[in-house]
Amino acid sequence: MINFTNYLNGQDLFRKQQTENMYDLGTLNETLFQNEGTSGFILTDAENCIVTGPDGSKFREPSCVYPFMEYIYFPFEKYHKNDGRDLFDYFPIKYYLETHIFLPVLAVVLYAAFLYYGTRFFSKRKPLNIRRTMAVWNLFLAVYSMLSVLHAIPGVPVIAKSSIRDILCENPESHYGGSAELWTILFVLSKFAELFDTFFIVVHKKPLIFLHWYHHISVLLFCWVAFQEKTPSSMFFGPINACVHSIMYFYYFLMAIKKKPKWFNAIWLTVGQIVQMVVGTTMSVLSMYFYMTDESCSLKKGSLISSIFLYGSYLYLFSSFFYDRYFKGNKNAKFAGEQVNKKYL
Repeated sequence: MINFTNYLNGQDLFRKQQTENMYDLGTLNETLFQNEGTSGFILTDAENCIVTGPDGSKFREPSCVYPFMEYIYFPFEKYHKNDGRDLFDYFPIKYYLETHIFLPVLAVVLYAAFLYYGTRFFSKRKPLNIRRTMAVWNLFLAVYSMLSVLHAIPGVPVIAKSSIRDILCENPESHYGGSAELWTILFVLSKFAELFDTFFIVVHKKPLIFLHWYHHISVLLFCWVAFQEKTPSSMFFGPINACVHSIMYFYYFLMAIKKKPKWFNAIWLTVGQIVQMVVGTTMSVLSMYFYMTDESCSLKKGSLISSIFLYGSYLYLFSSFFYDRYFKGNKNAKFAGEQVNKKYL
């Protein structure tokens, strides 16, 4: 396997400046889909599946490395194909995510405002009945999460062959780029989409607990920071999260259409979340160890401290919810700080 860690570390600043000069964010929509001949995605090393991107960076394309998985890839993300097809140029979006922070902050502010004013608005009104819309929404997120899991499969051999130190210290771009990076970007953007989960809770006047909105806000901010700082463990955390969400959202879809399987107990969704948080907390603590003992470790303090705090808090909150819900049998959740008005449920 060709490793581009040294190349990436030495050229990171140059590439960022070069990308900034290449792309005018004002014409972003005009440059997203470009023909292979003009977009600059060139297969420069067919034997090793190395593609050179529009900014001159080199990456290994997973859909080329594993041709037997070609059918799970869309035509616009097969960056090693030199057949004139339209490819999705994700570099303008990548640069924007790497250099801007106001967008997630703005989203969180608007989300918080909706939490306050939305719950107040519906506190004295009858709930809406948009179960079909909610079903479609949950199915959409379930399908997206399943596709994310499938696109993460090429990373499994990398994790299997790497040491814990390498998984938690190496720049994730040193393994794969192209379609893998595209789906990483989609993963970050999906955290904006998941904010709409709360909309259905509010308009249906369902219990809105602290764990729900805290999790949505903090995950969005953390994913943005982790992407900007190229957190190595992201290639591990992201697929686990997508795997849990693929099951969770499909279960929500079945509930929305009143086809919930009798054999499946919702307790396993919470168990899956807790397992995810145990793994995340453990990896975060190990990352701190390597950060403090290995100077060559590609970790940054911002995302590292955030991951320890967030995964630790998630573990505590999900465990508390699990205990209260399934051991104490407490189903009397609160709705924006006030008990739900039962006559509207």
